[in-house]
Order: sequence, then structure tokens, then C-alpha cells
Amino acid sequence: MSILRLVNDLLAGMVDLRTKLDVAATINFLYNMYRIGRIDRETLRGELEEIVSTILRLRYPNMSDEEMQARMESIVGSFMNYIILSSINRRMGLFQIERR
Repeated sequence: MSILRLVNDLLAGMVDLRTKLDVAATINFLYNMYRIGRIDRETLRGELEEIVSTILRLRYPNMSDEEMQARMESIVGSFMNYIILSSINRRMGLFQIERR
């Protein structure tokens, strides 16, 4: 699954275009900062948790805290898996190019 698909799934049903653009830009920024080594995994996870929990609270104001936490962890886990694996893949690709 691509980062765009993950962002679209997170923002599905939201009508405020400005919020959607801000969230997408922020997640893309975090992705790039992690990819180039400017932030570590813990920082990335913390920032993603804050973004995702805010969006979930907006989309589902009546959801219980336990359900909200479980859903947030699932979504953040999907983002983390994609970002980490994509970053490793890019770094290995660059390593292979440098070795040639």
C-alpha cells in the first residue's frame, strides 16, 4: 500500500480541503525527514500518533477511548511499516548504486 493510499484512507469522509492538504503535507514531510535521517523512529511515531488521533477524534467524536486507541495504533503501525520499509529500500538502492 502506498503512502498516498494510507493518507487517503485516513482522511476519507473529511470535507475540509485545507485540513486534508495540511495533514497530507505534514505526513509527507515526516516521511521525508525520516527517510533522510533527520528524525528517529520514536519521533516519527509520536508525531504520527498525534496526527492520527486528532483526525480520528474529528471523524468519530463518539468513539470510545479504547476503540480510538486501538484504531490509532493500527493506522500508525501501517504508516510506520510503509515509511520504514520504503526508507530501507531507498537506502539499499542508493548503496547499490554507490558500489558500482
